Amino acid sequence: MHKPVGMHYRIELSPDGRFRIEYAENEGRMSHWVSTPAVFDTTREELIFALGGFPWHGEEAWEADGRFTLVISQYPHGGYGLPLHFDADAMTVRIATDPQRHPIEQAQRLVEWHFQRRARLAPPPAPPPPRKADPKQVVLGLALGLLLIAVAAMGAYLWQQARESGPAPYWVAPLPKTIDF
Repeated sequence: MHKPVGMHYRIELSPDGRFRIEYAENEGRMSHWVSTPAVFDTTREELIFALGGFPWHGEEAWEADGRFTLVISQYPHGGYGLPLHFDADAMTVRIATDPQRHPIEQAQRLVEWHFQRRARLAPPPAPPPPRKADPKQVVLGLALGLLLIAVAAMGAYLWQQARESGPAPYWVAPLPKTIDF
């Protein structure tokens, strides 16, 4: 039995026992579980479809006569699901409502291509609305800025007065002399 990568996994069998879907379950953000499918034909014990890694999520719907549907979504963009209609007897897969059938070996590549194309064609996200400044924060920022300017001006004025007044009294430390290099 194939053990998918991931700490948790679950197995779903088709009603006739011919197919087994093993889901590698990984926890996404905020307790969202992502179930990445790997589909096996139990009569031949052969892997017939798998997606490469974590961001893929799947849910199965069993049908009759060796057919089933696997709805694939991409985490964290799970609002869109791509139905894959498998016909294991013919070893073909049909994507969504497209009538064209493709060999199962091409299914992974077709799914990845479909989601990449969908991402390229999607409109860019809307910019966030402009933030309104809180009037209290604006007033506080202006007051602190003015206070900083006043303290700097006062310090510059006192420094200049000390330089012009001549030698300091003996109880005041002498001002440092400038060093020329």
